[in-house]
Amino acid sequence: MWQSTIPFSSAGFWWQSNQLNQLCDLNPSVKEVTLRVNGGTNGLADRQMYYQRCLAAIA
Repeated sequence: MWQSTIPFSSAGFWWQSNQLNQLCDLNPSVKEVTLRVNGGTNGLADRQMYYQRCLAAIA
């Protein structure tokens, strides 16, 4: 049972170690988050499109 929590623990550790909460508290752009997570902008256009879809869905 504990093995099923490893991916979530790993992701949480990475999130915390890379200070994503602090970044997200600053209302960053999709590009800023992409740079922090991926170290570059590969796939940025897709992320921006999906982000806009999410915004439209919750509006």
